[in-house]
Amino acid sequence: MLGLEIPAGAAHYLIAALSSATGPATFTPVPSVRLNASPRAVVSATNVTGNTAVSWDPTVTVSIPATAISGDYTATITHSVS
Repeated sequence: MLGLEIPAGAAHYLIAALSSATGPATFTPVPSVRLNASPRAVVSATNVTGNTAVSWDPTVTVSIPATAISGDYTATITHSVS
C-alpha cells in the first residue's frame, strides 16, 4: 500500500572518519553509500597482513518520501566482514 514502505534507497550510510586503526593495513571509507537490498562495501583495506583492525561510528540517514504515512517503521541493517 502506498505510503507504508520507505524504499531502502532512501537510506544513506555515512562515515565521517575512521578511528582506532591498528596494524599495517590501509583502510579507505566510502564517504556515503545509498543502501539497497544488495551488499554494499563501506570500507576497503589494502596491505592486510597479521592483526589489523579499524572502527568507525556511522550515521544512517533516511529521506522520508512525501507519500509516507505517519507511523512507526522498522528496518534491519546487517554489518559483515569479508
